[in-house]
Amino acid sequence: MDTRLRTEVMIPTSDTLYAINGSMTFAFDRATGKLRWKANEPLADGHGTAYLEEADGAILRTFMVQGALTSVQLNAYDKKSGKKLWGHFGQGEALTIKDGLVYSIDYYSPLLLDYQSVPDRTVIVNAYNLKSGIQKGSREFTWKLEQEPPYEHGHSGVFLSGGKLYIEQGNQVQSIVLTITKRAKLH
Repeated sequence: MDTRLRTEVMIPTSDTLYAINGSMTFAFDRATGKLRWKANEPLADGHGTAYLEEADGAILRTFMVQGALTSVQLNAYDKKSGKKLWGHFGQGEALTIKDGLVYSIDYYSPLLLDYQSVPDRTVIVNAYNLKSGIQKGSREFTWKLEQEPPYEHGHSGVFLSGGKLYIEQGNQVQSIVLTITKRAKLH
């Protein structure tokens, strides 16, 4: 039997080499190659993404989690032990991590709407404490599509660059200044 680790993605940081294989995450000491820890997200049933980000002693990963609806899930792990700190179903990868807050897109809420017959669109950005996962704020961006139904089902392209949030809104891109502070109140 071949017992070698088969990885899909390897991500080096200053002192750790992370290996991703489906829903498994492995953390190796970069200098010695020794395995520090491994973690699995069992609800993902082997379906992890290639996203991994290290920030302030925590590791963020996303997974495709299946249930009544399938959606992405954002998890945080302790960098030293690999212990799962928190997980939020429906949350995508971090747009940014600033002052102990993780800013992430809510991909779950739009799945609950009838996007093919209603022109209303919404993007929700949630802010979570990096270590505890406690939600510290939320900001909702809304618009209407101009064309006629049926409307395309799916999520708009969203990214953050230089403090501005860019959201694809049908045939245009809206840019919005997203103020990020330690005491973020996004409502």
